[in-house]
Amino acid sequence: MSDLAATGRRNWLSQPGLRIGIAAALLLLLAGFVSIVWTPHPIDSVNVGAALQGFGGTHWLGTDYLGRDLLSLLMKGILASFIVAAIAVVIGALVGIPLGLAAASWGGPVEWAILRLTHFMFAFPALIAAILITALAGPSMVNVMVAVGLFNIPAFARVAHAGMASFWQRDYVAAARLSGMSGAEVARRHILPSLVGLLGAQAVLQLALGIIAEAGLSYVGLGTQPPATSLGLMLKDAQTYAPMQPALVLVPGIALLLIVVALHLVSDGLRDRLDAPLRQIGADRAA
Repeated sequence: MSDLAATGRRNWLSQPGLRIGIAAALLLLLAGFVSIVWTPHPIDSVNVGAALQGFGGTHWLGTDYLGRDLLSLLMKGILASFIVAAIAVVIGALVGIPLGLAAASWGGPVEWAILRLTHFMFAFPALIAAILITALAGPSMVNVMVAVGLFNIPAFARVAHAGMASFWQRDYVAAARLSGMSGAEVARRHILPSLVGLLGAQAVLQLALGIIAEAGLSYVGLGTQPPATSLGLMLKDAQTYAPMQPALVLVPGIALLLIVVALHLVSDGLRDRLDAPLRQIGADRAA
């Protein structure tokens, strides 16, 4: 077991920000996953006579312009936004991590080509590019997953490449290479386990960015489409009626803010936990 992995696990919950972020994120995501089996009211239950109600009564957070329960919509919206962002993270990780590891282990023209590709993708604003892709491919949750996932690839590739380069000259890695083990096997058995923490922190960050991207795309009509819902679609539907019922904007807006802040706290906390051992690795290499 590497020093990085052992140190990363030791007292990893001692930071208040990390604990708060994990608790808040889990609470909000739990509300989303509960909606798979239960919501206070069916989200397709339309009752125009009960439209734009405020907090309280049988609708705890009020109703939208069609009389649908806001709490039920919120729970379903959190779930949809999370699923889109999570699948986009998986797409980015499955492609980006092998690319980053290959660049560091093979070096030469392969490394140059992969790094140039990631720099090229970083040069474009991801949200603008995602809007262009979904506008051309058509509005849907699947197209949002693919568009956001494509721009997760360079983020994971960069982290995997930097981590691989940090460990490549370590004694135990050099010994494994001298034993005849292939570069791919060395990466899988000795390096990738040590990068789990760093890649996990990056995944949480990309998850937060993916939720923001999904909300932005749905807000402009290129993401989740009715009868499904998401946080961005809730904000889009609310813009006309917000002056009459501010809760239509406040409920999904605050939920979106809390989820993103919570995930950023988790990502920052994980990175802070890993900074010390990584600095030690750098000092060892310099020595």
